[in-house]
Amino acid sequence: MSLNPEAGRLIALVERQTGYRVTLGTTENSATDAQMISASASNPAHLINISTRSLAVADYVTAVQCVMLLEMWSHPRGVPQFQPVQDRVDQAIREAAQSTGLAKYSREAAAKTANSLVAGLLLQLRSTPSELIAMEYIRRECPSLHRQQSDTVNAILRRNSQGLKPEIKEFAPAEILEKSLVMSAAVALLWGQISGSTAAMLPYKSIGLDAKAEDLLSDFRAAPSELGERSQTVVDAWAEKLQLQQFYTWIFRPK
Repeated sequence: MSLNPEAGRLIALVERQTGYRVTLGTTENSATDAQMISASASNPAHLINISTRSLAVADYVTAVQCVMLLEMWSHPRGVPQFQPVQDRVDQAIREAAQSTGLAKYSREAAAKTANSLVAGLLLQLRSTPSELIAMEYIRRECPSLHRQQSDTVNAILRRNSQGLKPEIKEFAPAEILEKSLVMSAAVALLWGQISGSTAAMLPYKSIGLDAKAEDLLSDFRAAPSELGERSQTVVDAWAEKLQLQQFYTWIFRPK
């Protein structure tokens, strides 16, 4: 895979700072732009698999994953692992499955949908701060990737806006949906500040989520500016605002 020099520079930085090589590949089975597996003693390489549908922006996607690796491996306590508290997650899934919107489905379908919604919300909590950190870092440090960044982020914003569709509101529990939409609005708000375009925030403003998005972005701005503890700090601050702090804990893996 031929890479932009700035993406190549970030790969070299990851390899120098972590002591493990970065291996690139592709995947046809990813719901996101890439799958990344961080290196460990039993897996002595960082693996970044780019979705085949995202190959046109592979340089930017690779750069994002590299910034995430730098963030993870810069934490002073080790490599942070976001660990769901399973009994509380299971309880949230049961409650979601019994919500009004899912009551019309079979028990099996309601449970499966509830599991997807809860797991998706926790993944969004874990990943969004890292994505925002990478967004700012690449905008500042990698000017030749700005075009791919715009294409990628605008595609992400379009995917996120699917949660605004009326049919989603019909079945998704209101509490889960609003928390997800607030985090999506925070992404739109930051991108608007970076790109100068406010269009992405308009649908969130129309349903009154702009103030909550600004509150989350204030936590993002208040976190330490250096790589290392920033992502964890933002996740914890957002979890407190969104009342999700009981659903996970942090485990730190030795480097």
